[in-house]
Amino acid sequence: MRKSLIIFMMLTFISSIVSAQDIIIMRNGQQIQSKIISIDNKEIQYQLYPSSDNKVITVKTDEIESIRFENGVIQTFESTKTKRSKDETTKQDAASAPVALSEVRDYSFSAAIYFADFDAIDKGNYGVISHNLQDRKIGMSIMMPFMNWGISKNKYSDRYGGGIGANYCYGLSEEACAFAPLMFIGYGYEIPEYNTSTGKTKDKSKFGWGFMLTPSAVYEHGHLAVTAGLNLVWSKGSSKIGTGLMIGVGYAW
Repeated sequence: MRKSLIIFMMLTFISSIVSAQDIIIMRNGQQIQSKIISIDNKEIQYQLYPSSDNKVITVKTDEIESIRFENGVIQTFESTKTKRSKDETTKQDAASAPVALSEVRDYSFSAAIYFADFDAIDKGNYGVISHNLQDRKIGMSIMMPFMNWGISKNKYSDRYGGGIGANYCYGLSEEACAFAPLMFIGYGYEIPEYNTSTGKTKDKSKFGWGFMLTPSAVYEHGHLAVTAGLNLVWSKGSSKIGTGLMIGVGYAW
């Protein structure tokens, strides 16, 4: 009875020793009974268990398949070759995936423009306009000072001003977009005014404001942007909405 009890106690002690091991399983199938000291992305440090000299051994994680810790937790390791293969596959999948319009239609462009009423096509105005386009989202539009510069003579030859507003873009393809900027515009101009006291005519500065709606399409290729569309303008004091065209060419980024 006493002999059986001693054998049972020895087996229990041996079992507790074995269960206290960290087992390193190498990629070549070797299993190492150890005590893990440290682990990082590239290597682990361990001592053989049991160890008489407490020598610390270092091994690369590329050579290790897994570690079974004494508490039963198992940690596995991927080799650098396997990680590289997965990364390359991910990159290839991303490159071959179709590009969503929402990704393509997200850029800005500025263009030099000409806009004029259909009934006075040669007496329009010139300027620079900038749009931020995002597919099926609201973007900002800015018109920097526009003017006639006297290139086409009319009563608004010295018109100058600017505008600000918003647009809504709808992607037609990866390179084309339909959009409709609606802007508030303000402008100054000069008109001749007769002075009854002096009997002379003198130009007088005036200020006007209104709204401009320009349903347009833009084609963007690389950094080149070409745009064209209708131009609808209403200004304070006008009895009708001016209808014309707008064309422009510019730079996209």
